[in-house]
Formats: sequence, C-alpha cells, structure tokens
Amino acid sequence: MPSDGSSGRKRVECLIRITGFGNFNTVKSASLDGISQSGSATRPLAQEAKLLRRAYAPARLAMKYHPYYHGKIEIAPKVPVNSYDDFAIWYTPGVADPCKEIQRNPERVFDYTNKSNGVAIVTDGTRVLGLGDIGPEAGLPVMEGKSLLFKYLGGVDAYPICLGTKDPVQIENAV
Repeated sequence: MPSDGSSGRKRVECLIRITGFGNFNTVKSASLDGISQSGSATRPLAQEAKLLRRAYAPARLAMKYHPYYHGKIEIAPKVPVNSYDDFAIWYTPGVADPCKEIQRNPERVFDYTNKSNGVAIVTDGTRVLGLGDIGPEAGLPVMEGKSLLFKYLGGVDAYPICLGTKDPVQIENAV
C-alpha cells in the first residue's frame, strides 16, 4: 500500500462514482471506519458504498421533504370547529367571557389558554446546532426541528422565533 494515500484517494473517488454523493473532500471528511488515516480500506468497497448511501440518505430526504411540506410545524386548532357557528364560541363573541374571567383572576390564564404548555425557542442565528453563525433565516429549519421534538417527545407547543438582530439589548427586549 503506497504511503502517499493515492490508493485511498482512488477508493474514495470510486465510492463517489458508485454512490453519487459529494466530492473527494466531503466523502473523505465523513471519517468512516472503513478508511483509515492513510486511506487504506478495512471493508469491501460495496459495503462501504452501502454505508455511505445510508449515511447520506437523511440529508437527501431533508432536501426533498422540506420544500414539499414548507417547514415542519403548523398551528392547528385543538378545539372542534364543525361549522361557522363554532367560531362564535372560540372567537367572538364567546372569547370575551374567558378574557373577563382572566382579567378578574389572572391566575386563570393557565385554565383558559395554552400558556402553561407553550414555550419559545429563540435564536439570533449565531450559534445554530454546530453550523455556527448562519443567520436567523437559515437557523429557522433547526428551530422548527426543535419545536417538532418538543411537541412529539414532550407534548409541549414550542414556537420558533428567529430574531434579526445580534444586539443583546434588542434581544433582551424582544424576549
């Protein structure tokens, strides 16, 4: 095995052709167990290609599904709405009575609203899940993902808020 890593490079280039993923640097940086530091192989090429396809599958599916669903979360009613008449219960004029009760007894806000089950996930986009400073817009998919985890794993309604400022005072005022 040559010590210059040329056989390792050829192996990675072959994997790229087989799997159709990335380029030499992205595949090499995947640091699979099958490629040692010198580039020598410890597992068959077909098995390594299968592992690479499996490793890249979530990223490929993410790029397919994100635009299809236009995000991961939505706000949906948890009350029954069977006709337009139901809006009179849940909005106006029916909503006025819970508002008045909360005004008289502020602690009742937890009985009449979702306040006890809602949290905000706030970012300015500077430290996003190992991606670094990618900005608030680019950070939104990660924040939606966190919202999904909160809801799915804990039943908590989490609302992503991506702030377009890095000024600590403005962030504090917003939160």
